[in-house]
Amino acid sequence: MLKIVIVALASAVASLVNIPVGDSGFRISLGIVVMVAAIIALKIRPVIWTSFITGMAVCLMRILVASLGGTMTPALAGNFLLEVFFYLSYGLFYLLQVVRNRAIYKIPLVVSLVICDAGANAVEYFLRTLFASEVWQNTSLTAILLAAFVRSVVIVLFVWAFETWVLRKTPDQSRG
Repeated sequence: MLKIVIVALASAVASLVNIPVGDSGFRISLGIVVMVAAIIALKIRPVIWTSFITGMAVCLMRILVASLGGTMTPALAGNFLLEVFFYLSYGLFYLLQVVRNRAIYKIPLVVSLVICDAGANAVEYFLRTLFASEVWQNTSLTAILLAAFVRSVVIVLFVWAFETWVLRKTPDQSRG
């Protein structure tokens, strides 16, 4: 449980770093990168519980920062609350796509992560549409897929760096 809380707090802080994609309000946050890299590298289970706690931590961190900055509104708080569903759906897709994948010929991890990311973005996009949030009004599918690919590659690089320099695994000892 301590590992999950540490990952949630690290992800919440990392989520404050975000990069805009395209001309819309769509942004790539480093919070999900930290969470997924930690789940893979530290083999954290249960994934759903971890993603829910992390999503709540990210939401609360963004509400805290906006409150301290004096820009908090109820609409903005609702917007931040939808992030929980992104993290939760990412965890669900990850559980189904990576953890419970029993196929003989598995697809590469980066491809699985792109599917997880694009799926979680689709869920968040759907919920924002239901709540009439205009943040993603001009977001294209290309921007979502580009963000999914970039985040997935960064996650794989973080895991590789962790295994190489922290755990000091050789390529033969790694997952392959």
